Amino acid sequence: MNEHNVLKRISRYLSALILCVTVTITATAQTPTVTVNAKNVSIKELLQRIEANSQYTFAYVDAEIDTDKIVSVSATNRSIASILEEILPDVKMEIKGLKIVLTRARGGFASPRSYPVRSKVS
Repeated sequence: MNEHNVLKRISRYLSALILCVTVTITATAQTPTVTVNAKNVSIKELLQRIEANSQYTFAYVDAEIDTDKIVSVSATNRSIASILEEILPDVKMEIKGLKIVLTRARGGFASPRSYPVRSKVS
């Protein structure tokens, strides 16, 4: 191999490596974690506790989210997304900067009060 081909090959590998590192950093930044312990609290109270224990705030329309639903959560350094997926399965989460926007998923529940009475997240 000549020197030009070797440099070209090294350049491709470095470009691929930089891309992988960038994607990993972005993915990590988009999956915030939190430690929260709450027993028999409303979704509204749980969201407030997550806000208090992280740098994120929530935005949602009350008519789309059953904030009165009672849940229990015991999570140590767990992703906020996984907690929300478990306690609000019909709700879509989108991160915009330091704001987490919650909206009813398309084709989801018929009314905001159709959730089960209790849910436990471990």
